[in-house]
Amino acid sequence: MSDASELWTIPEKWRWDETNPDFAELVRVSEAQQKKWAEKFNQPFATKTSRDIEMGRAVIIAHSHGNPVEVAEAWAILGRYDLAVELDPRPATGYAEIWRAITEPTEWCGHGVGPRIKGQHPQYREKEVWNVLTGSWSNVLRCSECGHRQVGPLPKHLVKQEEKRAEFKRLVDGGMNPHTALAQVNG
Repeated sequence: MSDASELWTIPEKWRWDETNPDFAELVRVSEAQQKKWAEKFNQPFATKTSRDIEMGRAVIIAHSHGNPVEVAEAWAILGRYDLAVELDPRPATGYAEIWRAITEPTEWCGHGVGPRIKGQHPQYREKEVWNVLTGSWSNVLRCSECGHRQVGPLPKHLVKQEEKRAEFKRLVDGGMNPHTALAQVNG
């Protein structure tokens, strides 16, 4: 606009006219389309879990050229333990063993097969990892006696433990005394 006094007007065919039935139908169709788009595009963002957010941050960090230890952790979160071990080969991270457990499935080491004291078992879930081979979350099981790692479904005794923990948490979150809740869960 070269002159401040110059006025712009909307052409007649684009002006809002609620009395025109064609225009009202166009607005109705447009609003319906807007609603469909909103449902389609907003849905993935409405259900973000903390795991999804962590994976998103890991993608950003993994593709940066920052601290190698942080980048290795990001690759590990994304399930690429092979790349993580290249950046951070320290044995304490366990990246190499977890990658081996994912890519070379083995039988369980054999510990915990015989009779045990009630409630004791050497097999435990170390963590849940993203398995790039299956494209899903997998459990890394570990033996407390020899350190053997295996990727697979939770055994029955670990499923029972998970159920008891969930029940305990539900009771305590509902306002029950922790000691009473523990007695009820184990009862």
